[in-house]
Amino acid sequence: MTVACPRCQRPLPAEEINEAADLAGCPICGELYTLSELVAGAEQGPVTFVPLQAPPGCWCGEEFGAFEVGGSTRSWRALVVVPWVGAYSTITLGNMYGSQIEMRQFNLVLSLIGIPFLLGAILFATLALMSICGKVVVTIVGRECRIFTGVGPIGWTRRVNLETILHVEMTAHTWNHTYWALTLVGPTTNIRFGTWLSRKRQEYFLDALRPQLAWPASLRSRTAI
Repeated sequence: MTVACPRCQRPLPAEEINEAADLAGCPICGELYTLSELVAGAEQGPVTFVPLQAPPGCWCGEEFGAFEVGGSTRSWRALVVVPWVGAYSTITLGNMYGSQIEMRQFNLVLSLIGIPFLLGAILFATLALMSICGKVVVTIVGRECRIFTGVGPIGWTRRVNLETILHVEMTAHTWNHTYWALTLVGPTTNIRFGTWLSRKRQEYFLDALRPQLAWPASLRSRTAI
């Protein structure tokens, strides 16, 4: 009897089934199941697959042949970042440029000194906007994957040829502190994204993208999760 993965509904390969240990694994989802429970479920007849329960701020679906999974980057960090941006901008930019505007007098030296502070204000403003209303959206159409990170229509879009990608996984990285990211793993390069997302939203992206990347490129836009 053929048994299928409860998550992605694809038949489990024979090499992933261990009858002696009563275990069966899905290479697509990376999950391990009790074989006897899967067999009992198969004998009861087909079960309608229930789509993944999206955590707050996430969505997933298909439209016009394109698969899309997205998530908001809203975070409690906004409670800290927004006041900090306001204070930083008022103190630094106000002193550097506000006085020049008020006096209607251009000071070249002061303006040049203020450039690093201006760039810092832009960086902090970006952090604030991403913490309030940012989003990460992955769109797959055939062989192409587009990864958008930004606010509304404004942001950074990366395009990836899925022919060069083996699978997707969550990876831990350290830079001042440990943080998690989603990584498209290829034979020669890794593409990291989703660091703005919460851990639950990253896990949702992972569950949604794994079945898509497991299918041939010509079928990826038609894969249901």
